[in-house]
Amino acid sequence: MSLSQVHNEIARLDGYLAGIAASNGCIRNYSANAFLVQSVEPETSLEQAITGLYPRRTEFVLGKGERLPRGFGSLERDIQPFLVRELASASSTSLTDLRRYLSFRVLDMLWYVVEVQLGVPQWSATEV
Repeated sequence: MSLSQVHNEIARLDGYLAGIAASNGCIRNYSANAFLVQSVEPETSLEQAITGLYPRRTEFVLGKGERLPRGFGSLERDIQPFLVRELASASSTSLTDLRRYLSFRVLDMLWYVVEVQLGVPQWSATEV
C-alpha cells in the first residue's frame, strides 16, 4: 500500500471518529481525531509533533506509554466509554452494545493501518 493510501485510511478513520463525536451532541466539548504524526527533525518528540498540529492549544501533555496486556483488544475495550458518553433514549444494554460495535470498527480500521504502515501484526502491538 502506498503512503497516499495510508493517508486515505487515516482520513477515513478521522471522519468516522468525528462523526461519532458529533453524534454525541455537545460538539464544542468533545472531539475525536485520527492523524499521522511525522516529525521533520529526528530529535522532535512525539509530544512536540502532536502539539505542532494544534498551534492554538497551549497545553498538551503526553502521558507515559501504556502496556496493553491483550494488544489492541485492550485498547478496544478502553476506548468504549469515550466513543459514546451517553444516549438519552438508549437502555444501558443498547448503549453497551453500541460502544462495543463502534470500538470494534475503530480498531478494525486502526489495525489495518498499523499492519500496512508499520508492518506490525495486529496481535503484537502491545504499547501505546
